Amino acid sequence: MKSIYSYISKIQQKIIATIEFKQRIWIINILKKNKNDGSIVICEDNFNYPFEWMVLNLYTSDMLKLIDKMKTSETKTIYINNEIHHVMRVK
Repeated sequence: MKSIYSYISKIQQKIIATIEFKQRIWIINILKKNKNDGSIVICEDNFNYPFEWMVLNLYTSDMLKLIDKMKTSETKTIYINNEIHHVMRVK
């Protein structure tokens, strides 16, 4: 009986994680060579997997772990390929 509850609990956790990633929104301001290259609004609703935009833009697994822990309205600065990415979690 415990194994059934354990199995159901694991399924619930996976469903909640999937729903949460689909609802996340990020604003990323990119600085290239000390010049502002603009800001990008990233909505994960259209992603095929969590952090798709970040993975495609060569964020490392450590960077992804860092931004995965971010709370709403929190910002982090990521240094990648001679660029500075200021990442803010909006939702």
